[in-house]
Amino acid sequence: MKAWILITMLLMGCGSAESKSYVDSAIMPYYKVYIKEKQERLGKEAKYIPVAFKSLKSPTIGVCYNYSSGKRQIYLDPSFWFSGTDSDRESLLFHELGHCDLNLGHENPSSIMEPNILSSFFYNEHRDYLLNELFGLVSLVDLYTTTATKTNTNSIELICGGIKEINDEIDN
Repeated sequence: MKAWILITMLLMGCGSAESKSYVDSAIMPYYKVYIKEKQERLGKEAKYIPVAFKSLKSPTIGVCYNYSSGKRQIYLDPSFWFSGTDSDRESLLFHELGHCDLNLGHENPSSIMEPNILSSFFYNEHRDYLLNELFGLVSLVDLYTTTATKTNTNSIELICGGIKEINDEIDN
């Protein structure tokens, strides 16, 4: 009887942990790319951070919540996600993971970590460099000294909500 109770408790514990570490299936392919890029560039595992869709107050399209318990959660606006390009989706998710996984703030213009999302053209043209900059392997200054002229980023005027410090966890 005690063994049955122990097994039941273990199974219930596994179920609750799984529900707290959810990444939406539409986001998962991009999340896997981030994990691969971090592993290849830094040799480090990414923290597992739940990512879900939530309608956000315009113009915010993504936000990283940092709860006092240490838990982190990313919310992405579904309207932007489903109307954006693959590059828009990847750069938005990588930006929010920059906050939640790498503890980065908003950085220089033309960085993945700037508060405005980069144009798909600029992101695709400089993707490798931008990811190296995200993971701290190069500085953004190097990008401008290695290109003849700075490419106009045409940043979309939709912004990241940054890191929100939350004292108490809320269920959404």
